[in-house]
Amino acid sequence: MSKTINSWERKNNKLEREFTFKSFGAAVSFIMDVAKISEIESHHPEIYNYYTKVKIAFSTLDKVTTKDHELSKLIDDLYTERYL
Repeated sequence: MSKTINSWERKNNKLEREFTFKSFGAAVSFIMDVAKISEIESHHPEIYNYYTKVKIAFSTLDKVTTKDHELSKLIDDLYTERYL
């Protein structure tokens, strides 16, 4: 079962979202920016890239927690402010 939460989908006990970019370079830059945020927050997502698409998924000990929602908000803000 999946449920959408502010463009994030809750699926298999994870939050997941796919982002689309204008170029491969922009997608890779986004991945690097997400990595920096993840290090600061000490919460590390699964990141998948295929050309101009980036899929991010994460959970905390196989369940979705407040920490996951907080990181999803930071990633959404990054995407909106720098990549749209």
